[in-house]
Amino acid sequence: MRVTRTFGNGISFEAEGDDHNTLFDALSRIDSEFDEIFGDEKCGICKSDTRFRSRDKEIEKDGKKKKYRFRERVCRNYQCRAVLSYGQKLEGGALFPKRKDKEGNIVGKWGWVQWNNNNDGGDADNTPVQAVAEPTPAPAKSEPKKTAKKAVKQAEVPADSSVPF
Repeated sequence: MRVTRTFGNGISFEAEGDDHNTLFDALSRIDSEFDEIFGDEKCGICKSDTRFRSRDKEIEKDGKKKKYRFRERVCRNYQCRAVLSYGQKLEGGALFPKRKDKEGNIVGKWGWVQWNNNNDGGDADNTPVQAVAEPTPAPAKSEPKKTAKKAVKQAEVPADSSVPF
């Protein structure tokens, strides 16, 4: 038996099993583990669409340079540019969204933070310098212009094509 679980953002996972109990357990794992990682379809600050980003950064610690990989969910709204950072468990290496700081306090809007313009993107722990409490509104979408003869079709441009990250 095989079943596919598709999240609202179009990401799908397949589960396979010999009986309903095995499929139920597999779907439970998909919903609990994968939904936590892939389920944030919209920005937690402005509710715009998001994208995945992996970036490498070399950081000096204890006199030695070490390369770190940061995995993030990034808002596509260039005016917001909020980020949800992911951590990696030491045992097993599973990813998890970093929604709390080291003291257990919720960071930003359930982990979604906006960076100020006066920093280099955080420290080795990817800790935000400043979290914004109020949501930044998404830019208003303009309606296509119509002429008396025919409708003018606007070209579709990917949301993140104008601002490289």
